[in-house]
Amino acid sequence: MTSYIKDPLAGWNNDDLMFSSETREFVASSFPRILPILDWPQLRAQFAIHDVAAGAARRHSRRSGIFAGLIGYASLLIAGFMPLLSVGRAKEDLAPAILGSIAALLAVSSAIWGYSQVLNGRRKSEWLANRYLTERLRQLHFQFIINHLTLAVRVMIDPNVLGEWETSRARVLSEFVHRFVRPVNASMREMQVDDAEDDFWLIEDWNGRPPLPDNSPDLEELFRVLSIQRFEIQRRFADLKTAPGLFSSKTRSQIAKWLSEVLTLLALASVAVGGGLLVFGYSHNGWAVAACSVFGAVCTATIVFVRVLNEGLQLSSEAERYTWYKAAVEGLAQRFSHSSTVERIDTLREMERLSYQEMRWFMISFRGARFIF
Repeated sequence: MTSYIKDPLAGWNNDDLMFSSETREFVASSFPRILPILDWPQLRAQFAIHDVAAGAARRHSRRSGIFAGLIGYASLLIAGFMPLLSVGRAKEDLAPAILGSIAALLAVSSAIWGYSQVLNGRRKSEWLANRYLTERLRQLHFQFIINHLTLAVRVMIDPNVLGEWETSRARVLSEFVHRFVRPVNASMREMQVDDAEDDFWLIEDWNGRPPLPDNSPDLEELFRVLSIQRFEIQRRFADLKTAPGLFSSKTRSQIAKWLSEVLTLLALASVAVGGGLLVFGYSHNGWAVAACSVFGAVCTATIVFVRVLNEGLQLSSEAERYTWYKAAVEGLAQRFSHSSTVERIDTLREMERLSYQEMRWFMISFRGARFIF
């Protein structure tokens, strides 16, 4: 199987949170003093709960969306083929009326199913709420480290300080649960109206830059690892999301656009040909004109279905978002690698704003989507 038809994220393990045992073993062998700083089992457990719930809710919404789209597409196809049924049939023939009724029933069913189960469905809200919490937990992991760099360096030097580190993390995670998990709908509403995108810090005290740690080889080692965990892994994720392939939103968006353009031209051509046939004396009830009408109707129905898919998957929006996000992450990573201590800390803090902006764009796009596939 080639990479073009294989999901490049099928084996994604959220290595920035060190979900896989292989990642933890690598860090333990390569950066043993930093392992306790990066390893946060309690946060991973909380993340896993919401990640599983988000995946289940999205699969349900996707199935509902596909079903609604397909029955709507079927209704358009049946209606499109009806002109062929009128050719050579008696007026009292009930076949066109029966198929017309079926097409109408399917169209109504598609609308009812789509809007009740997908647009306003409970599963859609569950998916977005749980995905919101997973991303906020990811941000919490790094925001805690960024705002406790001095304590992190002390943990590297003196393992006895680890208890203070873990106590602080437990307190912050508990506060997160009370402020974001339980009132998740209120938290999401606050995010939606944050047009200035300034409310990205999860703890109010983190809005200001913390006291700067002293320059040291220990701090340099921590910066090196944070560069990988916060920048490189996110860049790699965005790179996989935009890589050419059938699972890429960018490729899918290009295919959807190409299909729409080609089918539009074909539909117009069918109208032109049908009109030309009428000019040259062909009967409007004949097979030739009916075939042109059917061909144009099938093209139009397919255009509608492709656009529904594009809306449901948010293909164009997602392609734009990941292209922008990848470039922004790469820019911050470049700044980080050639900066002073103060500038590196500021760059890490800017990454938290960027992460929040990407998450907010994602949430707003899919909340406004007609369907979710």
